[in-house]
This record gives sequence, C-alpha cells and structure tokens, in this order.
Amino acid sequence: MTLFSFRPDKRKIKKMLEENKVNEVIEKAVKDKKILDILFELLDDENPGTAGDAILVLTTIISEKPEVIGKVLTEEKALRVLKLISARNPYVREGAMVFTMNAIRKYRPVYEGMRDKIVAEIGKLLEEGDKNQRGFAILLAKELKLGELKDKVEALVDVKDKVMLPFEGYKWVPLGQIAEKALKEL
Repeated sequence: MTLFSFRPDKRKIKKMLEENKVNEVIEKAVKDKKILDILFELLDDENPGTAGDAILVLTTIISEKPEVIGKVLTEEKALRVLKLISARNPYVREGAMVFTMNAIRKYRPVYEGMRDKIVAEIGKLLEEGDKNQRGFAILLAKELKLGELKDKVEALVDVKDKVMLPFEGYKWVPLGQIAEKALKEL
C-alpha cells in the first residue's frame, strides 16, 4: 500500500469550481482523464452550481479539445447528462442541452449505440417535459432522425407556446414551428 495517493481529489476539483477557477479545471481535465471522470461524477452534486459548472467545463472541452472527451464519453456518461435536461435548475438544464447537442454532433456513434435508451428518454421529455424541454427533445429527435417519435412530435405541431432554448435561432419560437420543421426530417 502506498503512503501517498496522487489521484486527484473530488473535493479539490469541487472547491476549484466553487472558487470560479473554471479555466484551471479545464487545463487540468484536458491533461488528466481522472479529472474528467470526477467532473462527470460532479454532475450528481447536490449543489446545482457545482453540477452546472461541471457541465460547463465538459462542454468547453468538447469545443476546444473534442478528442479528449471522445476518449472518455461512454453511453452511461452521455445518458447521465441527457437525464439532466429534466433538472429543475435552469443552469444545469441548459448546460445539459448544450453538452448533449454538441456531443451528439461530435460523437454520434456513442448515441447511436444506445438508441433505445435515447428514444425512451426523449419520448418521456416529449410527453412530460415543460415547453422548453419538449422543444429540445424535438431538436434531438430531428438530429438523431428518431422516426419512432414522429407521432409524439406531430402531436405538438399546433402548440403556440413560445420556447427559449440555448441555441441560435431558438429564442421565442413557437413549439409547433419547431415540431413542424422537425417532421420534415423524421
């Protein structure tokens, strides 16, 4: 048994996030897979600020060094983030939306490998989510060409409620309009 452990400490990473040392965490995470794993663990933190910051760091790494996340993104981790779209905290929820969309575009095979789980999760969002969650679920169904969800998307075509999603072109857009466009590709 070794006297000293060189494994990064989850508490230390959490403290860095709480102290707004996001750039430092990004630098460390790019160099150390264990820190990436800690960031995925922090998605379940009881403090929504910590979970949101962890998503922010992971999303930034996707943008700046996509190969780094590509090496560690598993179906389990991708599904963990996808489930955060149902979070009550908007920082966590919107971060999960941005991460998920970016990850699907860069690591499509991971998501295609768990198609049944994705269909179930997105189907649940289409039925039970708020208008913004439903709007995002429609975008995911369109992005992944989930024809299995066509009926659920079609049911939202007449909805006039306006959604605000964290993506260009999706601020104050009627939910039905998003559904209508998506149906053309499902």
